[in-house]
Amino acid sequence: ILGVTVGENDRESTFGSLMLGEEVGGKIVYIGNCGTGFNYKQLGDTLQLLRDARVDTAPVRADPGKPVLFWTHPVYKARIRYLEYGSEGKLVIPSFKGIERG
Repeated sequence: ILGVTVGENDRESTFGSLMLGEEVGGKIVYIGNCGTGFNYKQLGDTLQLLRDARVDTAPVRADPGKPVLFWTHPVYKARIRYLEYGSEGKLVIPSFKGIERG
């Protein structure tokens, strides 16, 4: 997990999506966002957990396409179900399944 985007509407008090990365050839690369699959408790718990890993600058080059709430040091791993990797190397239809310290 590289950070979180700003939440909108009923998620203004939490976040919109996780910004995700994956290690490729010894470097972490941005592979897209995931904003689906959370219940309200998970949104709050995940935000609280990630605040402890907050950093001032992006850990990788990424354009999440949405305003960034904050970036994180990539110490947490999200378990994500997804259909496939798209042609630009981003996850297609990602859905959150859990989080762990990695």
